[in-house]
Amino acid sequence: MKRIAVLLAAICILSSASFAAGGITAVSVDVATGALGGIGMPSLRLAMSKDMSVDLGVNYSQTAANSSTIALMARVNNKLFAISKTANAIWGGNLTLLSATAAGVGTTTISLNGTVGAEIRLTPDLAGFALVNVIGLSQTSTGGASTTLVNLLTGPNIAYTGLTLYL
Repeated sequence: MKRIAVLLAAICILSSASFAAGGITAVSVDVATGALGGIGMPSLRLAMSKDMSVDLGVNYSQTAANSSTIALMARVNNKLFAISKTANAIWGGNLTLLSATAAGVGTTTISLNGTVGAEIRLTPDLAGFALVNVIGLSQTSTGGASTTLVNLLTGPNIAYTGLTLYL
């Protein structure tokens, strides 16, 4: 029931996203490495200013009767400089909450990462992006045990690639 409440809260947040300065400007999906280690995470991009945007994503998957995963993600993207007419260097950060249950055991991971990367416009409406987590802080709780990690260019989800469809 708790997972359903979290999922409904995420949907409400995403649906109210049009209140951002520029509204919803794009739809993205992380592919390849992704926030869940291979599972794509869809997100909405909100324009906050000319050079800054926020991506809000949510993902739910169930692989077996006793195994499910829900993830929430907020990522800030800032234009650092133009590499060419169609490519920009970007920097920012992301906050991810991952909650997984397998065989009745729950695991929750919260991570905060500083990112750098690039976005390349493939067409006027389609772009590809790649981000690297330069520095990260994550806390994982399983049962009663908790682990905190500080990562510098290391960790299980160091890189993100994806596609963005501009609306």
